Amino acid sequence: MKKIVCAVLLVVAGLTASAQKSFDTIVREYSGRDGYTVVNISGGLLKLAALIDRSDKDLNMLASTISQITIVSCDDSFKSDNAFFDRILKEIDKTKYEELMDVNSSDTKMKMFVTVEGDLFTEFLMVVGGDDNALIRIKGRMTEADINRLVADSEKEGNVVYKVR
Repeated sequence: MKKIVCAVLLVVAGLTASAQKSFDTIVREYSGRDGYTVVNISGGLLKLAALIDRSDKDLNMLASTISQITIVSCDDSFKSDNAFFDRILKEIDKTKYEELMDVNSSDTKMKMFVTVEGDLFTEFLMVVGGDDNALIRIKGRMTEADINRLVADSEKEGNVVYKVR
């Protein structure tokens, strides 16, 4: 009996793991698909922008800490894809991430996740559904101080944001 239960648990665990996909696999599925736009911004482009405007401290900090930004967004004709948020959350392998924030309002759902290695945030993932559907991933090596400095600068500009931790 123990062998049967163990075998069933292994099969179920295997099916669950195989049903979840990596971020890159999901991005490939949406790339070139009607109604969706995929944008990849390399760390090199951020560094080039920082060279052009050396006086922008935030841009220079971002250029030195971010290696890639990937955005999947819906065109206006597909903004009513109400299943986008749920589909992405079901497909993404969330075992890699720690949930940072969960927002539910009448017209928007949003979840933010991070991957932390030691004292560094190495990946930030945001899934947005509702009136605006988007999937955003930022890869790099940012400290809590880096993020909070960006938050403080954003607050000075009148934006409502929250500090990390």
